[in-house]
Amino acid sequence: MYWRLVVDIFEMSVGYEYPVVRHVFTGRTADEARGYFQAHLETDEFMRDCVERRRWRDVVCAPVVRLVPPGEALLGGLGDYRDPVAFDPIELFVGTVHELEHTSDPAIAREIAIDHLSEDANYYQKLQKLERY
Repeated sequence: MYWRLVVDIFEMSVGYEYPVVRHVFTGRTADEARGYFQAHLETDEFMRDCVERRRWRDVVCAPVVRLVPPGEALLGGLGDYRDPVAFDPIELFVGTVHELEHTSDPAIAREIAIDHLSEDANYYQKLQKLERY
């Protein structure tokens, strides 16, 4: 069982309905999860600016950081309580793989993918098009 430090970043112009970015840092202890988060802050300019300055370029950020103990569900997204079978399996797979950039836990990556696919069933197709440019 792992501790998770969850960082949800909300863009203020969008509001608090759902996070624009979610990072999840896992560790065997709470301190280990915090350590991974601190190490990430040193290398990720976007995350560091949103957490420390509450801004990234022209975007006003509102980070929410919470520590989730082992065994507690990761709640707070549009896909809460949605059955994974309700989604296109290829889209869910692509999304889960993509979200592994933000967490080392495949179950959390899938949960984040479900949140995005609940918002837009073609979320990852659109993201792939954007990333090409």
